[in-house]
Amino acid sequence: MKQTTLILFTVIGFGLFGCSDQQYTDPKMGMTVQKLDSDLENRWATSGIVVKEVENGKKAQKAGLQTGSLVSHITGEIPLKTRRNFNRIVTRAMEDDNTAVLKLSGGKQAIISIRQRGDRIGLKVKGDQIRAVTPGSPADQAELRAGQTITSVIDERNITSIKDYKKAIKDFSKHQQPITFRAIELSGVKIAAVKALGRLADEEGFNRLIELIQGSEDELREPATTALKELVLETQKGKSTDLRQKINDGQVETLAKKYMQRENEPNPEIRRSYLSILGVLQPASAIQGLIEVVQDEEEQPGIRFKAGSTLSQIGREAVDPLVAAYQVGNLSVKDITASALGKIGSNKAKKMLISALKAEQNPTIQLTLADAVARFKDADSRRVLANLRSGLQESSGLRMFLDELLNSPTVVEDVDKGAVKPELGNVDDFDTL
Repeated sequence: MKQTTLILFTVIGFGLFGCSDQQYTDPKMGMTVQKLDSDLENRWATSGIVVKEVENGKKAQKAGLQTGSLVSHITGEIPLKTRRNFNRIVTRAMEDDNTAVLKLSGGKQAIISIRQRGDRIGLKVKGDQIRAVTPGSPADQAELRAGQTITSVIDERNITSIKDYKKAIKDFSKHQQPITFRAIELSGVKIAAVKALGRLADEEGFNRLIELIQGSEDELREPATTALKELVLETQKGKSTDLRQKINDGQVETLAKKYMQRENEPNPEIRRSYLSILGVLQPASAIQGLIEVVQDEEEQPGIRFKAGSTLSQIGREAVDPLVAAYQVGNLSVKDITASALGKIGSNKAKKMLISALKAEQNPTIQLTLADAVARFKDADSRRVLANLRSGLQESSGLRMFLDELLNSPTVVEDVDKGAVKPELGNVDDFDTL
């Protein structure tokens, strides 16, 4: 993967010559870009816009872009100012991948990741100063602390269209900060190979994907891995018995168990794809490796949660290792393993989660445990949640969360008539996401 950097200063009224949904000429950058060919768009993880022409001596050329470059991401820095809304900036930065990078004074960077859109990061900021950090939150896990100064938010945009390109350039250039392009070079031969693989759902296509994954052309490993993931998913639905047998012969499982590990695969998207593959194949032999991914504190939070989700797909055989990991784990491990146990839904998992909920003191883990217990939707689980709620103060965040759980249709449908009715507490005045 090739990444090129270009410092752009304020671009006001840059030309719209040649502008359409299919092609756009940017005179300030000195290049023409066009929409990806329809045969390639979103196929085998290929997305972005293609550089059709680069003018000599212009900014695009100086940034290292060439004719044939496929631009998939544009990254810019948005400085924090007193009147600028921090929450809005971070929410926008997390739209594509649930991750934002905060640049702190002194040059340090902090990566904050959430599991899904809408989750809170647990950070209160006024101007550029951190005022409070919620214990156990994504901000806390990123080692952010009250009193630190945030100088800017680094926002990486996924570019899939001409419209995305123009908006990213417009948004980032006005801040007079560096803009980075993530691009790969696609030769005609490589494009033809991707097109051919896109039409093959048989052993020939499978074998070629394995060759690309194990080959030396790094720029094709990610799309080939994503293609393999999609092929595994489709064949498990029964479209090709012979191909399904070949996929299940152990070769794919071996690759997945090896390359889901950070020390064996530097590309996080490839690691994520292999976790998805294991979720489809569901081999018990992968459980211990998945537990190691969950426990890897240097791994990206989103990938660790993905490993937990894969364990939940494997099911009951993963219960004992998940329980063991919870009992010795830190806050993030407890959060992931508790969530996975709730999704598995066995009686052993339920007993462990109820016991843990009664003993746990950390508010973030309490929320995860309560949500996991609520998934069982039976009288014992509802009774535990109602009893826990009755002992909490009205202003407690956990009590308000329990109110939501006890009022949700999936939990309330069989609630006993004598169950405690929820009461709303006071809304927390923290300005959090």
